[in-house]
Amino acid sequence: MGRKKKHGGHANHERWLLTYADLITLLMAFFVILYALAVTDHTKVSDLENALRNAFNITSGAGQTALNGAPNVLVGGATPVDFALIEMQKQIEEAAKEANGEGAVSTKMTERGLVVSLASSAFFDAGGAYLKPDAIKIMKKVASNLKRSNRNILVEGHTDDTPINTRQFPSNWELSTARATTVVRYFIEMHRIPPNRLSAAGYGEYKPLVSNSSSDNRAKNRRVDIVILRSDIKGQRPAGQL
Repeated sequence: MGRKKKHGGHANHERWLLTYADLITLLMAFFVILYALAVTDHTKVSDLENALRNAFNITSGAGQTALNGAPNVLVGGATPVDFALIEMQKQIEEAAKEANGEGAVSTKMTERGLVVSLASSAFFDAGGAYLKPDAIKIMKKVASNLKRSNRNILVEGHTDDTPINTRQFPSNWELSTARATTVVRYFIEMHRIPPNRLSAAGYGEYKPLVSNSSSDNRAKNRRVDIVILRSDIKGQRPAGQL
C-alpha cells in the first residue's frame, strides 16, 4: 500500500501582520517627530516643510498649488502648522531686509496666523496717521506678498499710553484706528488688494505687547499689526498679549 504524499509546508497566512506592524511603527515614529517639531521654531518648521516636500515630490507649479491648497498639518492636537504662511513669513522678512526695513518690520507666527508688525516710528510721524515717504518702499514689498495670497487680513492699530488730544485725534482710539485705516486704504488704492479681504481696527493703548514702563517699551507698543489669518481661522480677536 503506497504511502500518503506529504503536503508541502504549512502556508503562513499571518505574514501581513508583520507588514502591518512595520507600518504602525513607522507612523508612530513620524508623528513623534511631528510632535517634537510642534514649537514656534521657524528653522525647524522650515526643515519639516522641506522634508515633506521631498517625501511627496512637491516642487513648484502644481505641487506648490496643492500644498498651498491644504497647508495645515495638525501636530499632536496643537495649533496647525500652516506651510503657506511660513513661506510668506520668510518672503516678507527677506523683502523687508531688501528695503532696509529690518528694524521697522518684525514678524511672528501666532494661533491666529502670521502677524507682521510695523513700528509706528518708522511709518508715521508722532501723533500723525499719514505714511512717511521713506516707508513707502517697505510697504510696497509687504503689499506685494499680501496680494499674492488669498488670505483674509486684519490691520490693527496700537499706541502707547501717552495721552493725545488734538483736533484731529482727541484720543488714542482715533489715532490707532486712523493708522490702521491708512494702511488698509494704501493696500486697496495702491495695490488693488480686494477690500473684502481687509478689515481695520484700533485698540488705542489697551492691547500693549509689554508694560509702558520705559521709552523703549512704549516704542514697542506703538505699532500697526497686519494679521494674515490662517485658512481655518474663525473669528477675530485682538493681538495684544497682556
